[in-house]
Amino acid sequence: MALVLALVLMAPAGALAATNAPGRGTTMVVEATFTINNQTGDVGGITPDEYAGYLRGVAVAGGSFGDGKHSGGTRPMSNADPGIYGSDWFYDVDGQDRTDQSGLAYLAARGSDVIRIDFRWERLQPSLNGPLAAAEVSRITAMLDAAREQGLKVILDLHNYGHYKTADSPNNGSAQGGWSLGQPQLPHAAFADLWRRIVEQWGSHPATWGWELMNEPVNMADTGEAATYTPATTVFGWNNADTRQSHSGGGSKRLRLSGSGWFSLGTGGVRDHSSSGNVVGLWVRLAPGSARTTVSLQLQDPEWRSIAGPHESVPADGAWHFLSWAPPAGLLRDHRAFAVYIGGSGGSKTLWLDDLTIGSTTGASRTSGREHWQGASQAAVEAIRRAEPAGNEKAILVGGYEWSKVAGWAKTNGDPWINDPLGDPDRLLYTGHHYWDSGGDSAYGNETPISISGSVEAHANRVVGQLRDFTSWLSTHQVRGTITEVGWPDNAAADDWNRVAEAWFDEADAARLHVTQWATGAAWGNYELSVYEAEPGSWSWHAGDVINSANTQAAVLEAHRSAR
Repeated sequence: MALVLALVLMAPAGALAATNAPGRGTTMVVEATFTINNQTGDVGGITPDEYAGYLRGVAVAGGSFGDGKHSGGTRPMSNADPGIYGSDWFYDVDGQDRTDQSGLAYLAARGSDVIRIDFRWERLQPSLNGPLAAAEVSRITAMLDAAREQGLKVILDLHNYGHYKTADSPNNGSAQGGWSLGQPQLPHAAFADLWRRIVEQWGSHPATWGWELMNEPVNMADTGEAATYTPATTVFGWNNADTRQSHSGGGSKRLRLSGSGWFSLGTGGVRDHSSSGNVVGLWVRLAPGSARTTVSLQLQDPEWRSIAGPHESVPADGAWHFLSWAPPAGLLRDHRAFAVYIGGSGGSKTLWLDDLTIGSTTGASRTSGREHWQGASQAAVEAIRRAEPAGNEKAILVGGYEWSKVAGWAKTNGDPWINDPLGDPDRLLYTGHHYWDSGGDSAYGNETPISISGSVEAHANRVVGQLRDFTSWLSTHQVRGTITEVGWPDNAAADDWNRVAEAWFDEADAARLHVTQWATGAAWGNYELSVYEAEPGSWSWHAGDVINSANTQAAVLEAHRSAR
């Protein structure tokens, strides 16, 4: 199914308009245009209070590799089977086989002041509420020591998506699998315990700059009493569609795809369904033999921004399964369209949709996945502040729910939810991620700014508008923020992507956002989002590989350095 949506620019005369290509996702209203140029802005050093300005750098990734299946994709990762260090995951400096700091020295010489180091919970703390693993502590300490020697600050990034994998947890073959925070197997207190131990271990290390509580919390389970759903209005029944498969007897809507895709279920003017209830329901059937599949119900607000519900796993068992979602308050009263996002692994999928309804639930005492994330992150903040050495408090980075996407941030996350006992707004940073492909999930493929939005200028307006969803929220609530992942490809359209990036960084500069770009690392090989890489590139780990060359994206990052 393909959908063409018009991009409406609410802009002054002379603004550039654009349209989305068919099937390319969400269109949005942008309230300003932005000049694309090569100005570098204010390029200054780190201020004496390094938290008051903003830092720029790059994510040095490798510590969370092998977080789905490891050992050549043959075994699911868990705390009981974390993989083999040096084969499935690694750090650029580990104090063992890798002692060469020249890669980090290269990053510092290119202008990075901060690096983001990722790690997995299961490898650092193999037993919940237990001690940290000595071998992993040694490796991360070696990275911190090397960063200190090269004058780099470090953000420690727990790269677990709001989950923890044990031998018997669900979906261990996915990076986002495992028990989720708030389930009985993973209470909030266990999360707080981990962060207390991390702070006790590295809170006095001079390279440590920030604690990133969780990378991209997503797909976290609701808990509590099951609700009884009563539909009031059928929005789509598809009675005249594919009558071979139907939940209610009249027909259904069939979707076929490979990998992931976004599908509109109808468009139009602003609608009001609030009188029918506050919950959206949908029946889904996945054909046997289909690749692993998740489904997210979505609504588009009056500005055509997609607000996503949780990504629910659907078994490929040929049976009908019911999905429901309670959208943020007010969205059912003020929306334009319903949609679904089909995710999961690559491979072909055939599924049917039936009976999209709006209704209400009764008899439930439920805590949503988002509420669990907000409660768990508050518990971790309190544990960190109790454990930190007085006078040596670091920044705490709190990711937004649902992949930390900046687009639609306010409606996904609501109001700021952290009460930081420290009370220093420069050291409590709400954290977003931003990718500029049509799905916003870093799967650029052959997409270009022109193929998505019609022109480079229109796409720059689009992505800066998405970033402003985040920066406007920060400004409204007088809180600060950071972007710990933003990336675009080094490919045949690199010049066009860099023009978009210049506009994006101009907005990030104006909003005083700390930024670590995604990504670099000695084992990334020829990954198209690599800002810096080891040459000759290789996707396998070699003890002698070090970061030593720059790709096209580096010119933009290096023009927008840390500043007062």
